[in-house]
Amino acid sequence: MCICLSSPHTSYVYTSSGCLCGFRCFLIHKLRFFEAAGLNRRFLSWVFLLKILAGTALVAIYTYYYTDRSTADVFKYFDDSKVMFDALQEKPSDYFQMLFGINNDSPYFDQYYDTMNNWYRVYESNLYNDSHTIIRFNAVVMLFSGGHIGVHTVFMCFIALMGLTALYKVFSTYILHNRQALAIGIFLLPSVLFWGSGVLKEGLLFFAIGTAVFCLEQLLSHKGSWWHWPGLFFALALMFICKMYVLISLFPGIVAYSWVRLSAPKRVYLKYLVVILVCTVAAVNIKVVLPKDDFLETLSEKQRDFMGLAESMKSGSIIHINKLEPTFKSFAMNAPEAFLNTLCRPFIWEAKTAFEWAAAIENLVLMAFIMYCLIKIDRKKLTQPLVPFCITFVLVLYVLSGIATPVVGALVRYKVPAMPFLVIALLLVVKDNSFPQKQWINKLLN
Repeated sequence: MCICLSSPHTSYVYTSSGCLCGFRCFLIHKLRFFEAAGLNRRFLSWVFLLKILAGTALVAIYTYYYTDRSTADVFKYFDDSKVMFDALQEKPSDYFQMLFGINNDSPYFDQYYDTMNNWYRVYESNLYNDSHTIIRFNAVVMLFSGGHIGVHTVFMCFIALMGLTALYKVFSTYILHNRQALAIGIFLLPSVLFWGSGVLKEGLLFFAIGTAVFCLEQLLSHKGSWWHWPGLFFALALMFICKMYVLISLFPGIVAYSWVRLSAPKRVYLKYLVVILVCTVAAVNIKVVLPKDDFLETLSEKQRDFMGLAESMKSGSIIHINKLEPTFKSFAMNAPEAFLNTLCRPFIWEAKTAFEWAAAIENLVLMAFIMYCLIKIDRKKLTQPLVPFCITFVLVLYVLSGIATPVVGALVRYKVPAMPFLVIALLLVVKDNSFPQKQWINKLLN
């Protein structure tokens, strides 16, 4: 099912990847985790295989269309991980020190890092270098893959599927009459399916987000076991080292939702507003406590770094965004435009590449979906605590992405982790049975 376009041993790749696909499908049919109301395991197996096809297509695109491996996200971290993995044969201690980050920042390790293209980045702010995470992930999977990227794709697809399944299990208990739309919104959104199926950070993010939300819900519902606590903290830590802005975006919703669930279910939106204001004040003034951690200065540097990188690579999808000054006033003034850019762009008339055309069409469909749901809204459902939870995550992530990213092509990917939550928020507030139940979809899901 998976092919490796970077290795001449295609027969081995077909065999190993096919066996791994079959084993993963076996796990989907046997593991209790994949039991979900409104879904059957056959559907999840088909989604898994569809994700593998999407991941394989991504490899093909970056092999035959974007041919520079040093700049192709699918390959550049994969190639860097080979440098780390090769140390296992000659000096195993070096491999494990780099893998776990144990005393690995001495000049001695520059013999490895200088060979890599992405361990050190030309444009680097003081944020954690999240490239290290995906390089280390690939270096671990190479223990099983023999260096074939098709096997890495299978691993990532399965991990991402686990996270998406966890999300479905949480929200399907609250969305009883529109579960068909929920399954489509979580598993089959084109951007989520495509970018969440490659050997990219998005797959790890979906696993981390789904795990965090699932563990949190279990704990707050008093259904959780002791392992849900370490599961929650592991997921938050994975977000931190994978994409810190995703953790920053999710954190206010986690705090506010926990407050609402552990207290009287009144003034839901006021509690969310209080948490958002407290988090905003804390972020703006964190430099008072930690002088080296100025949130607004860091965000401003991130925008500057991204602009420098886009100009150096002569990106064809640069858009004009106002320069962000390290002040709250500048942040507040730029936030609305940043949100709209992330939500709506690329527009049809500015799409140039196939990726941008696909994203533009998806945006049009999503806008129509939003309008339809607003017409079908049930005002009584607006007080559900998970509604502002989803809205808060989407709002913060879209603002942070749009305010720091001047490239449409990058925005298409950066907003992907929050896209299912936008759909979920709408499904939580629409009237029951707002979407016609198709018999063939029922047969597929059930």
